[in-house]
Amino acid sequence: EAYQLYLQGRYHWNKRLDGSLMKGIDYFNKAIEKDSSYALAYAGLGDSYLMLGVYGILQPRKSFPVAKKYIEKALQSDSTLSEAYATLVDINIHYDWDAALAEANFQKAIAFNPGYASAYHWHSEVLIMRKQFEKAFGESEAALKIDPFSLIINSQLGTNYVYAGEMEKAKTQFLKTLELDSSFAIAHHHLGVVYAEMKKFDSALFHIHKSLAFSHDNLRFMATLAYVEGIRGKKEKALRIEKEFLAKAKKMYIPAYDLAVVELGLGKNELALQYLEQAFIERSPWMPFISMIPTFNSLKEETRFKALVRKIEFSN
Repeated sequence: EAYQLYLQGRYHWNKRLDGSLMKGIDYFNKAIEKDSSYALAYAGLGDSYLMLGVYGILQPRKSFPVAKKYIEKALQSDSTLSEAYATLVDINIHYDWDAALAEANFQKAIAFNPGYASAYHWHSEVLIMRKQFEKAFGESEAALKIDPFSLIINSQLGTNYVYAGEMEKAKTQFLKTLELDSSFAIAHHHLGVVYAEMKKFDSALFHIHKSLAFSHDNLRFMATLAYVEGIRGKKEKALRIEKEFLAKAKKMYIPAYDLAVVELGLGKNELALQYLEQAFIERSPWMPFISMIPTFNSLKEETRFKALVRKIEFSN
């Protein structure tokens, strides 16, 4: 019974969106009610809180340490659990900003289970942090050989192409992901970013609106909508979203990273830099990649942006 509940938890976790992650947490907790020492269920909880942080649903300091706590519980029950070490890899990337520690945990993960796809999937991000792009593509491909129909692993290969500046390959990979499931919001969002970089704004908006429809108006995707509307000259639409975000920020957590994206669309680079500096303090999970994310291209020659990148690279 615990195993069946665990599998249901993984099904919802794989969708990566707010409501699905919370459903996953519920199933993992139910599995633990059936078996209080069930290591896989604790790893599932760790993965869930990891993703609540990665996707900006919870503040980093309220998500990643909780994820670590559950992973520690999992390893107390089973010190050879590959899933737990693999989760540590992603925590090391997105919260600790420590590529060396992530590499060490990846080696443990594959030593205990060389067939765990997520280990290779997350290791590709370690290699991206180190700008070893070809190796990163290889790790994503290795993950896909194990789990070829995983939507998030397929999408990550596209994201890795984006980081490497290979937009045509990224576009092709995201379209391939959407052939597997046309309702996968994350792939729609990332494809929208790619089309925006290509200045194909109609296609960009089509996919960003799809991502919003399938995610029930995810705030990160909404920030990207503001950015695209702004850079294509529709400032009034971007200003409406900015106003909405600033109002929400008084009542709930809005990642400074997302506010930076909104302001970049409006050409407010100084304000965007202020938000990125705040995101650095918050330990925003995407900060290790800002030098490779096309949304921030207009800041690349800014002294403050370069200083942020150096600080992050020094810390990892």
